[in-house]
Amino acid sequence: MGRWIVLVLLLSGCVPVATLRTPEAARGPSFTVGATLVTNPFANRDQYPVAPLPYLAYAEGDGTLEWNLNLQWGLRGGAKWALAPGAALDFGLTLPPPSPDADWSQGVPVAADLGLLLGGGRVYLSPRIHFIAIPGWGSRAGWLFGLSAGVYEKAWILELGALAIGEGVILNLSGAWRFGNAP
Repeated sequence: MGRWIVLVLLLSGCVPVATLRTPEAARGPSFTVGATLVTNPFANRDQYPVAPLPYLAYAEGDGTLEWNLNLQWGLRGGAKWALAPGAALDFGLTLPPPSPDADWSQGVPVAADLGLLLGGGRVYLSPRIHFIAIPGWGSRAGWLFGLSAGVYEKAWILELGALAIGEGVILNLSGAWRFGNAP
């Protein structure tokens, strides 16, 4: 069962990529450029146990509500709503990367996520739930749970994350530089 969930993740573009968002909503435009190292669930013994993924994001907000768009494996569009100082609700929808081999005649695979961003003092914790759906594969769908923790300053952000998949866990380590009006 765990293997099909990993496959669903990869096909939907929602591998356990970085959250790399703080509890504070952006004030004005903000850009983030970085990378993630993720444990490779398809590694053949010791060959390629870790896969690198680039990270690019844009966010714009008024300090209370933020709209964000990021590209890592798939394209994710989302929003962040500041609930209180040090707490925000973050949600988004991820579409898979375009592929000439993809057959989307029965629908496009998607991943929706909902998480909390909790923190203060330049550290954060983000519990998150993902709903993954692939039309045409017997209408496969499933829920996955993730947790990310990070530290940040105005110019950079570092994060460690985990995604529970069946009986296993996929880990990721991410880092990025932030430009513009990043909180």
